[in-house]
Amino acid sequence: MKSVTITSTLFYLASIFFHPAHATSTVEFHGTLMQAPNCRINEDQPVKAEFGTIQTDSLSAASAEVPVTIACDFVPSGTLAMSIDGTVSGFNTDALQSNIEGLGITLQTEQGEFITPNKFYNVSEDLGLTSKTGSLTLKAGLTSDGETDLPGGEFNASATLVLQVS
Repeated sequence: MKSVTITSTLFYLASIFFHPAHATSTVEFHGTLMQAPNCRINEDQPVKAEFGTIQTDSLSAASAEVPVTIACDFVPSGTLAMSIDGTVSGFNTDALQSNIEGLGITLQTEQGEFITPNKFYNVSEDLGLTSKTGSLTLKAGLTSDGETDLPGGEFNASATLVLQVS
């Protein structure tokens, strides 16, 4: 019986001296929410590019300037990216499909890099805007599948320019 008393006394003393310290503190969080900036492409007006009259055997020489203006209420703190969303031609993944089978429209940056439709590009790093807003000029070109006998007549294509802040 005496050994039980000594054991329980030692356990009690150990729990007093070796019990870890316990403290609490309140954590407070504070911040300000800010909506993403209101950005506009071409002041919400359609972007137009006119090729004029092109002979079907001179497609590679055809080009049109595509002026694009990006304006925001304030400069976004994140990455501002732009995509050109549209139907991709069946013969060239870098070309938008026109209304004429076998004819596509390509876009290039001012540095001559092809812009793949439906892919986001950083407007500063990839498209050359130094302050995330301003004006840039893309170059549109014509391409064909090389197999279709292209008919004469008017052609057109359309795409949607999309801005994204991330």
